[in-house]
Amino acid sequence: MQKQNKFNFFTIKDLSHAIGIIEEFIDIPSGVDEYDANVLAFQYLIDTGSVWHLQGWYGRCAVDLINEGICKPKKTIDPQVGIAKRKIQSKPKKTI
Repeated sequence: MQKQNKFNFFTIKDLSHAIGIIEEFIDIPSGVDEYDANVLAFQYLIDTGSVWHLQGWYGRCAVDLINEGICKPKKTIDPQVGIAKRKIQSKPKKTI
């Protein structure tokens, strides 16, 4: 019999768990990549909206991750249509 590889599903449980992963005071489980854990933690903060209420550094990092396409903006429900949409943050226009 062949031994099957088991997936190590890693989820962020709550706000303190996300911050702990980012600030490195909570250990990342073995088998989970540190980069992936941090991306999941930031995505959790973005999805819950918590990132915009934390220190400015968190918000600036979140905006950078969204602009780079690493994280996705928070989904919102359009009440007129009833479908999920993503908030699109427009980039400021450069002026000379």
